[in-house]
Amino acid sequence: MRVQQLQERGFIALMALLMTVTALGTDIMMPALSQMSQDFHLGHANQIQLVIAVIFFGMALGFCIYGPLSDAFGRKPILYLGLSIYIVGSLLAIFTTHFNVLLFARVLQGFGAAACRIIPGVMIRDKFSGDRMAQIYSLIMVLFIIEPAVSPSIGQAFLLFSDWRFLFVVLLVLGIVCAFLVWKYQEETLAKEKRIPLNTKNILSGVKTTLTHPVSVGYTLISGLIAGAFTAYLSTAQQILQSHYQLGAHFPLVFGVLALCIGIGSYFNSKLVMTFGMNRMSLWGAGTQCVLSLFLALYMLSSRELSLTSYLLYLSVTLFTIGMLFGNLNSLALEPMGEIAGIANSVISGIQALMSVFVGIAIGYFYSDSAFPLIAGFFITSAVSVVYLRYLARFSDRQNSVSM
Repeated sequence: MRVQQLQERGFIALMALLMTVTALGTDIMMPALSQMSQDFHLGHANQIQLVIAVIFFGMALGFCIYGPLSDAFGRKPILYLGLSIYIVGSLLAIFTTHFNVLLFARVLQGFGAAACRIIPGVMIRDKFSGDRMAQIYSLIMVLFIIEPAVSPSIGQAFLLFSDWRFLFVVLLVLGIVCAFLVWKYQEETLAKEKRIPLNTKNILSGVKTTLTHPVSVGYTLISGLIAGAFTAYLSTAQQILQSHYQLGAHFPLVFGVLALCIGIGSYFNSKLVMTFGMNRMSLWGAGTQCVLSLFLALYMLSSRELSLTSYLLYLSVTLFTIGMLFGNLNSLALEPMGEIAGIANSVISGIQALMSVFVGIAIGYFYSDSAFPLIAGFFITSAVSVVYLRYLARFSDRQNSVSM
């Protein structure tokens, strides 16, 4: 029993580390955005947001292929493939002198890092199910969230003796280390007899099953909206906190503390989800976010000013609810797809990522030296999510009644 517990903890730690490949690629760059904007002589202040946003576009492209490939060839070989592409993207970013090439490198990084988001989720689904799967997701999120709590400060520290290019060296090393740890310590979770041959018929069948399952599609769309608002927060965090609220060198520390709120929310969810269930916890999280965002949006419409303290308190609660939502919504979307977990996770994650890019860019586009567009964006996405969550809860109840 002791050995099994140690193995499970090791698995959780490795899955969390793999997921940091995507998160570190955004968070460690936050303090360097101003420097990058100056080096590339960008003409529009909001243009630098693309360095953060386009990595999600690359992830969306990667999500479309890694699931089916992992169902056919196993989980580990596809992790190696994704990490290799991530390493190539990091190398390109280190040596480029053109902003458009940098954006292409970021797309490559996202495309490769998508394997580190898809495959851990599928491995978790291979080993766990139901509320236990959501609990594991939440525990992984707790470890995963330590990274954004410290990485902006690490990025800021590196910038004291180097420039933004060194940050891509850090990402390069991370990709190499992750590949080694997977090779050394992680066993294959998909038995050969359970693999699905890679052909058009099987892929199209899996995609059709996922896209026509009302519960899976519903939770996918909700998670895409929530992820979109969160992407907008990441894209505008440096402009709002460091520039508008003039936090200066204190920005990485504040950003890290805010990131801890996501981890606390995930831990809170891991303790309660087995009692209250994923849907109810998600409804509470989205509802809290909706009410608070509406209140502050109306306040800003009347006074057009929000103090730094009020804004930080708002972000703390909002990010806490996001910590509750992410693990639950992903689990709820993937739960009905056990037999085609790889293909389903690709479809689900691809839709989530594309929505996060377009919603995040749309919200960020309206930034004009005010936090109002972000708060309004959180209100709209959470309000739609609450309505849809209530519908899905009633739909599931009707389905259960029919089944009985």
